[in-house]
Amino acid sequence: MRRLDCFYLNTMSGGDGRRFFHHLLLHYALHYKRPVQALLESIIGVRMPFKWRKRRLSERRASLYPQLSVASVCGAFASAQQQLPDVLGLSEVLRSQHKEYIERLIQMGYASVHVGLGHKAKGVKDHLSVLLATREPSEPIPLPHPFKWGKRIGGGGGATMARGQHSGVIYFCLHLCTTEKVGLYRRTLKTINDNLLALPPEQPVVVMGDFNQDIPYLRKQIPALAQFDDAVGRPDEPTFLLWWDRKSVDHIFTRGLSLNTQASRIIHDGHRSDHAAVRAIVGANGALSTGDDAPATALEPLLAEASHG
Repeated sequence: MRRLDCFYLNTMSGGDGRRFFHHLLLHYALHYKRPVQALLESIIGVRMPFKWRKRRLSERRASLYPQLSVASVCGAFASAQQQLPDVLGLSEVLRSQHKEYIERLIQMGYASVHVGLGHKAKGVKDHLSVLLATREPSEPIPLPHPFKWGKRIGGGGGATMARGQHSGVIYFCLHLCTTEKVGLYRRTLKTINDNLLALPPEQPVVVMGDFNQDIPYLRKQIPALAQFDDAVGRPDEPTFLLWWDRKSVDHIFTRGLSLNTQASRIIHDGHRSDHAAVRAIVGANGALSTGDDAPATALEPLLAEASHG
């Protein structure tokens, strides 16, 4: 039985969830400002004169991109970890940053990197993605039931799946849409359930991602999770109001792997993001390559995979 260190982070560095009021204001601006303003306008029958100035695309990108820099994300990640995780999942990665992320992660010691495209973010007109990196060589697996990231999702989404060539573990990394889009969110949960049911029952599985919901709700909506353990070992109840709480909506689930919840944890600090990172230590059978003795993964096939979602 070998130790498997799994780490997941939503890289939404445009918002800093470590500061309470900043986090509330950001979520209001992103998810609730327009509906609230539209409701007030319908009640009073007058269009409100105060609106945010619509900045040009170049201005929006110039404001956000430095905060989403690959160097800052990987730098904070490296400084916070004593040892490189065996499995790394990232979400809200810009499509324009794929090449830089892949190059840097390979330099850090990862043997394989997989990318799943989500939907194009309205603010910067750039696709957001999920990224899965493994220290052991891993091969991509087509999703048994692909997700439909339609326009209604706004920015975000993405899913990718791979199998470790030494351990045989199936890795499933994903990012869900926001929960205020109830119908779309529940269809996405059903797609997750269908994918989990389609996996061979004898194979160990690691599922990591931003679910935008707490575990009790997810277990009700995704029956297949009954076969999975919460590898982070968090309390069942959210730590505060769910709609903004950054500490209760990112999860790592496992099946067929031993748990070490004492070593697993929620990482509140160290990363500028509107979500807290999560880390889980589990046990897996088979040899796990550290990536040091594995051949370097060619960059061009990875970019081709990313471009095709």
